[in-house]
Amino acid sequence: YFILYEENCMLHKEIERRFLLNPDYDLGSILNDVDEYEWEFIQDIYFNPNCRIRFSSLDGFLLTIKLGYGLIRTEFEIKVPGFIFRHLFNHNKSLCKSRCHLVYNGIKYALNDFLYDLVTIEVEFDDEVKVNSISLPDWIGREVTNDRNFNGYYLFKNFLNK
Repeated sequence: YFILYEENCMLHKEIERRFLLNPDYDLGSILNDVDEYEWEFIQDIYFNPNCRIRFSSLDGFLLTIKLGYGLIRTEFEIKVPGFIFRHLFNHNKSLCKSRCHLVYNGIKYALNDFLYDLVTIEVEFDDEVKVNSISLPDWIGREVTNDRNFNGYYLFKNFLNK
């Protein structure tokens, strides 16, 4: 839920579970079973585990600060001018992924296809009550919500691509 929302900035409570793709499935087979989806290209540059700047083909340029770890975090996002990202991009590496936003059985999922054969799936919730009450589809694999090896900063530091 939103704590603060203004035109170019947002502070909210993020409730999110993260999973790996079940190895018996691929993105194509999942997309054949959904009515609607949208692709987004993302490049992230991390400053530390809690702070990144992002280019999103859907949302533009964003500076994000996340506080906390695991299932529930506080997230602050503010739109920034593109020249800031481009300057940093010229001097740093970025973590790239294609994100597919889809709805399956009334639940919103974000499938992150990284450029090195890793697919993670994020599910965001409006409140803590719904977190464990949903029935997950078969293409959802192992949960990695609390596994630091699958957070953005770790992937940025260990699987850099530009």
